[in-house]
Amino acid sequence: MYKRLILTILLTLVVFPGNLSAQKLKTKSGEGKITSTVPRGRTLSFYLMTGGRLLETGDYLNAISYLQAAINAPHKGVKPAVINLADTLYKTAFIYQEAKELKDTGKAEAAVAKYIEINKINPVDPKPLEFILETYDLLSEAAEKQNNYLEAVRLYEQWIVFAPQNDFPRQCRLKNLKLAVEVAKNTGDVEKTLELYRKLSLIDPNIKDYEVLIEKIEKEHFITSALATLEQPDLNKAISSLSGALSLYPNETRLKEALRLAQGQREFNLAEGLMKSYKYDEALRVYKNVLKYFPEKKAYVDQKSSEIFLRTGADYQSDGSLQIKGTISGIVKMQITGNQVSYLEGKDNLSSSLRGRFPGRLFDTKVIRTEGDVITRIIEPPSINNKYSLTLELIPKKEQFFTLSLDWQLAFNGTVNWRAKINKSTIIRLQTVFVDQNDNAKDVKSSYDPLPHEPYTLAITKLQGSEKVFVQVIERATASNNYATVIEIVTNNLETEEVALKMDWALVRFLRNR
Repeated sequence: MYKRLILTILLTLVVFPGNLSAQKLKTKSGEGKITSTVPRGRTLSFYLMTGGRLLETGDYLNAISYLQAAINAPHKGVKPAVINLADTLYKTAFIYQEAKELKDTGKAEAAVAKYIEINKINPVDPKPLEFILETYDLLSEAAEKQNNYLEAVRLYEQWIVFAPQNDFPRQCRLKNLKLAVEVAKNTGDVEKTLELYRKLSLIDPNIKDYEVLIEKIEKEHFITSALATLEQPDLNKAISSLSGALSLYPNETRLKEALRLAQGQREFNLAEGLMKSYKYDEALRVYKNVLKYFPEKKAYVDQKSSEIFLRTGADYQSDGSLQIKGTISGIVKMQITGNQVSYLEGKDNLSSSLRGRFPGRLFDTKVIRTEGDVITRIIEPPSINNKYSLTLELIPKKEQFFTLSLDWQLAFNGTVNWRAKINKSTIIRLQTVFVDQNDNAKDVKSSYDPLPHEPYTLAITKLQGSEKVFVQVIERATASNNYATVIEIVTNNLETEEVALKMDWALVRFLRNR
């Protein structure tokens, strides 16, 4: 009878450690300390049964003491299965105590790891699983109340791992996942929104619209990312990204417009860089490309084209002629600038065309009548004040048809006056009708006769500036640099200094012919 009772208790202990309800484990402050002394000299069975009861009631520390006494008790006549049972319960009592301490200090998931460890040691003990499920139930509920939906999803997923047949955590996971999607959408987190939608599509097969939603968001995200490359300094990468996006979405107008802007800006930047490097022919070619993308920049490109035209001396020949051909019925006063005509009087009396052009600088001209009976008078010669235009008066006698030529020749010499406040040094670049300098020159004042687009000599006179001011020509006018002269001024002074220069030029061919 006794032996049968012992066997029943021992068999019970294989199953019962931890069969305690969760409520019984919620001990009061101070509980968990060893409150009794293990008596000596008792049998292994006594220690084992007592330790098992203490383990069952959640008194893990005292259970450890009795189970340790069971292990240390004499083993003579005791079956190996009983000894193994004592060892198993002893180990699980230690881990139960560690799990309890972790739970009491708010480390519930760390306690779960301990319960898993107990389950591996004693697979027939059902209590670790109960503790695990209860832990995830409480933690997921708390996360959900705090609107921490992603954390709640994670905890419900852990719950599902240990209770795969339980539908409650599945439904709660789905609910919190949907709430997390709304949060991600509202905060503009596209990557997270896509990630959660993809997850929803796997666990919520009843909703057919997820694939459409995901495709729509992916498209918008892809397009937005491609458009964002316009803000990057590397336009080549932006063009590559936008071109790739357009290959996927060829009808997307936003991408087409962004690609136009990127390509146009790249060409524009290239043209501006070529201008700064004085590569005018290349710049003119690229500016024409700019208009393919930026037709709205036509006025600016026309301005730059005119500047290039002047810098490269297209109308700065040594001499030339301009022919006027047409019919005239009354007195006409006309002003010619380059190859453009402005009528001051009698516009309706004249129908004409021009061939050739006047230079954009000082020149001398004479009228050669070739056909028709028209009195021609120069009433205002070209000067800097009238932008080097020529004003003519035409008075017909009888014939209405006429042709006349005006031969012109450039001025042989001129002067450039330049004044500025210089900080340390500056560079002056003289070219046709342009006098350029870098930012180290402030309050620049200049007046000049435009320089020729042919060989010339330059004599520099320093009108103002201390002895420390050094002036030198660092690049002379040649055909290869479009007859630009580059001058360096160095003050060799710590303070800003005002410098004034007079630069006289003369045509080389004029000097040779004298």
